[in-house]
Amino acid sequence: MTSENPLIVFVHIPKTAGSTVNAVLKRHFDHGFEHCEGIIERRAQLKRVAEKVDWISGHVPFHLMRGRLQQVTDRPLRFFSIMREPVSHVCSHYNWLLEIHRKGGRFYDNHPPYIQSISKRLRDSDNSDPSAVIQNLLADRGLFLNIQSSMILGKNFDWNSGRLLTHLRKYEFIGTPKDLPELLSRMCGAAQPTPDVHNAALYHFDRDIFSHAQLRNFLMRHNFLDWMLFQTMQANRARAAVSAEFRRKNKGQITLPKPNIPSLRDLRQSRPSFVPYE
Repeated sequence: MTSENPLIVFVHIPKTAGSTVNAVLKRHFDHGFEHCEGIIERRAQLKRVAEKVDWISGHVPFHLMRGRLQQVTDRPLRFFSIMREPVSHVCSHYNWLLEIHRKGGRFYDNHPPYIQSISKRLRDSDNSDPSAVIQNLLADRGLFLNIQSSMILGKNFDWNSGRLLTHLRKYEFIGTPKDLPELLSRMCGAAQPTPDVHNAALYHFDRDIFSHAQLRNFLMRHNFLDWMLFQTMQANRARAAVSAEFRRKNKGQITLPKPNIPSLRDLRQSRPSFVPYE
């Protein structure tokens, strides 16, 4: 690849249809690399990959992904991601820790010991009891709570309308699972149909437990950053602002809606006492 050829970069938040995105990219492009979290700190290997692939994807936060890639390549970087409704995201991620044990074998053994220990604790819990689920979420808050905002914005992001808009402009597109055809069309440069879902899992508990008032109120307090970001994305038709570079290249060819970035104060005043389950 030449230095002028852009590199498609997908910030893959777990349990947001990212495996489906990877599957489509693998079919559409000749060269790509998924799960780059395994090489993100291996500079020589990352450089070799970044110089030869059309796209790269991984469970790597934006700031780390961009920083490491900019160290090893001069190619322009086109960033994309997907965000999911926050309650359903926590529910799905919680279930995935149970699903990996059901898959068993090498798949389970390839997960690090700390993930296996979390999986065992969740399996041993009464997942019909909202208090038990809450204790599990608190015990591993770094795995379950505010993960989406942390991946998209970075940890300890200073919520400010101006800073948020500036940051979101670094992405070409952030969608929701409902936006998959549009997201994939932008990434591939050609219209894409609604894809088949990959890596979906059966639920190993009654997911209606996440509609329990106690659990919803807990998530509104402890997963609030994800809720704030999702409301912002919804206010802008479930997508982030188009990057300044992308807008400049397409000046006169596209019409952008006026950004509607709510303030932290507005969001705190508007948040409900619970989040409806979706």
